[in-house]
Amino acid sequence: MTDTVSDGIKRAGRVVGVPGSARGPFVFTCDHASNHVPGLSPSPSDSALLNQHWGWDIGAASVVESLCQYSDSVAVLTCVSRLVIDVNRAPDSETLVVTQCEDVTLDMNSAVDSAEIERRTATVFHPFHSMVESTMEASLKRHPVNLVSIHSFTPIWAGVQRAMEIGILFDRYEEDALRLQAALAAEGFLTELNAPYSGLTGELMYSAARHGDKYQRPYLELEIRQDLISSPEGVRIVSEKIARALSVFRPR
Repeated sequence: MTDTVSDGIKRAGRVVGVPGSARGPFVFTCDHASNHVPGLSPSPSDSALLNQHWGWDIGAASVVESLCQYSDSVAVLTCVSRLVIDVNRAPDSETLVVTQCEDVTLDMNSAVDSAEIERRTATVFHPFHSMVESTMEASLKRHPVNLVSIHSFTPIWAGVQRAMEIGILFDRYEEDALRLQAALAAEGFLTELNAPYSGLTGELMYSAARHGDKYQRPYLELEIRQDLISSPEGVRIVSEKIARALSVFRPR
């Protein structure tokens, strides 16, 4: 990799809403909002991966934008694919920058070295998290906010259909997760706790935990099944229901 890779990454994230004036009770984040790979030259097999769940959380960004509108809240979304660098992993994680997706080699990362990982960390990872910090700080100057991270998951994994529609990941805030599970069930969603991934591993909700803990604010992560949010109408319906359910997770 050359310096032009990092030079080509112009923007790590974007803010939806105005943190200093939004009246809503949440800051939303979307750690895998984009499948863009600025400055890189993906091979055809890389491009196929980028257009799948490997590259981004399909539909999640649209849900976050809708939730901001419904709740008058703000959000920070990534502008770079997780296959460049995953902002939802600790800096020392072995999966911060991956070279394979299952048994498929990621050509654009095949020659990545420690220097290139440092460049991507400096140009994408740290700026994204700084953006979340500044958004949290501006919002908290106005009123208390809770942090909600939005992700999506595939309807089929390892050839098995997933019946669950929304997962709630948590580590410290189990009571909040239970209340939200009941509220989402009342909206008609089949909901599970710490599924399809667990928030207890210390790995898979790094971003939410990092910022929630820093500002001592409650945080949860939602995983939404992608087929439910694969169309604008699906995004609208799901977002409306989640926005109503989140009333039980407002700051107290």
